[in-house]
Amino acid sequence: MFEPQPEPVVDRSTDITVVLLAAPGAPAIDTVVRSTADALDTLGLAWDLTVVAQPRRHEPTGTAVEPRTIAAAGDVGLDEVRWVESSGDRCERLVAGLRTATGERVALIDAAAQIEAAAIEPLVRLCDLGWDAALGRTGDIAEGDVRAEPPLRDRRALAAARLVVDPDLAEAWCGMSLWRAEVIDAVLPHLAGDGSAVDVALVAWASVLGYRRLAVHPVVSTVADASIAPPVTVDVVRDLLGLRRRLQADARYVRREHPPRLRDEPARWAAARRRRQVRELVMAAHRAAELGTEAPIAALDLVARAGGDVEVLRHARQYAQAIGGRRRNDGLIAALRLLDDALAEAGDRAGAAVGAPLAR
Repeated sequence: MFEPQPEPVVDRSTDITVVLLAAPGAPAIDTVVRSTADALDTLGLAWDLTVVAQPRRHEPTGTAVEPRTIAAAGDVGLDEVRWVESSGDRCERLVAGLRTATGERVALIDAAAQIEAAAIEPLVRLCDLGWDAALGRTGDIAEGDVRAEPPLRDRRALAAARLVVDPDLAEAWCGMSLWRAEVIDAVLPHLAGDGSAVDVALVAWASVLGYRRLAVHPVVSTVADASIAPPVTVDVVRDLLGLRRRLQADARYVRREHPPRLRDEPARWAAARRRRQVRELVMAAHRAAELGTEAPIAALDLVARAGGDVEVLRHARQYAQAIGGRRRNDGLIAALRLLDDALAEAGDRAGAAVGAPLAR
């Protein structure tokens, strides 16, 4: 049985570390590094960047076969960039990059998804609001729109992960995500042998270890139908089943909400859908506040997302308050106000529905 390794002691000397996974078919790594560095500079935070690549496949343009840093190539000229070589599978490459992270926040970017680097800014703001992690959901998003539809392959892969591993999974196989360092430190010792399911393992282990405030935010890809999720093959299902076995060996996973009897499964899935709906409502309120959506329009959208259910909206407001804790900032206050407006609108509708038969 897999035994978690001791948690590494890391000196958190920067505000944010970006771990960039190079991939075959992705744009030239120099271009990705430059755009990411430009986006990080706009945040006003101390940052560093780690590029994880397979040997002799993703060297910076015009350099030797085995560069140790991109800065040494003289092409990008950034001292904050590290070059890590790993010839293993996706899990081994991701773990190799995470072990170099020195930031209080850790961003994971897969170059294959070709997500706009500027998308990292709202993810940082969400973690500052109190979320344990902000997971980017790739979709085709019009300017100012708050909805996103992931590619078909992503939806199928997420459905398989929820079916095999945990129906409460917020997201899986994200092209871009941002994590608080303490979450990465807690989860990292549990990542081993997950192969293609390592992205699912990150989210699943975070939830099991108590880090369940996972936000899902839409991000824009520069290519149509971008996806890093693997096709649902026998090998992928085998990796997911292996992850489930490792999770089941941990008492916290079984004790949390995984009843052993098959007849309890429908109730378990219904509860998971309700929790995901509450999280999505809070995220929608945060996005509407961030975009400056007019309060009446945002309230109507929240009521529609909740299906007019006052109880769901009430739970969403409580969840938003729990996320913020003692911290109060403009974004959180605005989101709470929108949820209050939605509660009032849903209450008015429910009262009108009850009063209509009486009037007749």
